[in-house]
Amino acid sequence: MFMNRIIHVAFFVLILFSCSKEKNPEWEKFSDGIGEIKKVSFAKRDIKSTRQLKGELLELTNYLSFPRTLVVNNGTLIITDINNNAMIHIIDLKTNQYLKSLGKKGYGPNEVMSVGHSLSLKPGEINGFWTYDMTQLRMSFFDYTKQDTIKEAMKQFVFRTGEFKSFRVTWTNRNTLLGLPYDGGPRLIEYDTTGAVLNEIGDYKGVLDDKYRSGTLAQLFQGVVRANPKGDKFIHSSIYVDRLNLYDLNEDRILEITGPLNIDPIFEEHIIQNNSTLGINTEEAYQMYSDSYLSKDRIYGLFSGKKWMGSPSGVENSNLIYVFNLEGEILEALELDYTIRAFTIDPMTNTIYGVSSSKEADIVKFSF
Repeated sequence: MFMNRIIHVAFFVLILFSCSKEKNPEWEKFSDGIGEIKKVSFAKRDIKSTRQLKGELLELTNYLSFPRTLVVNNGTLIITDINNNAMIHIIDLKTNQYLKSLGKKGYGPNEVMSVGHSLSLKPGEINGFWTYDMTQLRMSFFDYTKQDTIKEAMKQFVFRTGEFKSFRVTWTNRNTLLGLPYDGGPRLIEYDTTGAVLNEIGDYKGVLDDKYRSGTLAQLFQGVVRANPKGDKFIHSSIYVDRLNLYDLNEDRILEITGPLNIDPIFEEHIIQNNSTLGINTEEAYQMYSDSYLSKDRIYGLFSGKKWMGSPSGVENSNLIYVFNLEGEILEALELDYTIRAFTIDPMTNTIYGVSSSKEADIVKFSF
């Protein structure tokens, strides 16, 4: 009897050890056999807590033209603008003082033609930021601490290889860049600083309907990719799809979060000279996630859920930020009293800074 108990206990321990070594069954391999994906979803009924946040305008209308995106670095707010004379704005958050503008338009050395949506921080750099000029395939570094009137970038490099095919990129902690491909294939691509492909992440197999070309799906999922402070995890959002993708660089895994509408996007696929083009029905389609932010332990998604109402101008109309943990569990909703089109967070002060959707160009801040 005693010997039987020992055998039973030993067998039970062996089973426990074997199970602990198995991978989480919720994770599945991509169709290429490389990397894994887990899909979770949520609905409005799963949101147990909603906080109303009151915004305060920074009153920067005299400086801004059409601000597009923004980031906080070491107590400084950096804003990109579609403005020929002032492409990048620098704000001291301690005093709310406008410091200066950066970026000289042109094709010459250390000049840029566009900054638009592409603004990123490189892990370990505390006094500067990078922009990507997709018209010239140039990455440009600006140091906002320099006490001078020079607007040009401090240094640049160009993606010279034909393998490079992304509209926007952001830095990783491996001195590489992560981008969304514009012609399909993988979901994400990791590049070196020449533009050579190092890693292709995920695919669109089984997404929506396999009848659509991967190039069409890539256009549908175009959006922004934001890095966490360490540069080892990334969040991807799209204005056309109510879906967030969290990518773990070290684990080579994508956590796909769908919701809260859980509806397929309304679009058409047009084939022109064997090239696929995305067609959005602006009368019926919904605005989804216009931006996102990733902290060390939280995912933030800026959500609209409203129809475009036939507006081809693409004016985003978002006033909800959904907050998740890194397992994709919805924690709360933050309801803003201003609509914004893009945002960032200062983790040192728990402050949200958003680009106002109103006709008067300005930045709104929310404490939370």
